[in-house]
Amino acid sequence: MKNEITLNPYLAGIMNYLKDQKVEIFLGDMQAVAKLSDIEPQLKSIVVGTIIDAMGDCLVIECEKKNQAGHIIKGKIYLNAWQIKTICLFNNPLYSKDFFSYEHEV
Repeated sequence: MKNEITLNPYLAGIMNYLKDQKVEIFLGDMQAVAKLSDIEPQLKSIVVGTIIDAMGDCLVIECEKKNQAGHIIKGKIYLNAWQIKTICLFNNPLYSKDFFSYEHEV
């Protein structure tokens, strides 16, 4: 008997539409960077990579980065589907930062 993991329905949809595509994933977390005077800038936690697989509640992303010598380093990361807030295609003219409005901009 083969031990199979049932795919989360949310991830099944992601795999159906976005498998093998480079995406930008916003995890919903905000990080404070450095306190400058009385202003504390916030950065969004964003992952950029290619969706390659999913299992259960886990989305597998292949990320890449150039090192100082100019060589491309690739690695896989595993995201909990329950962390994901938004996903957009990386070659989209709009990025995650463009989808959120702030009180001072409205």
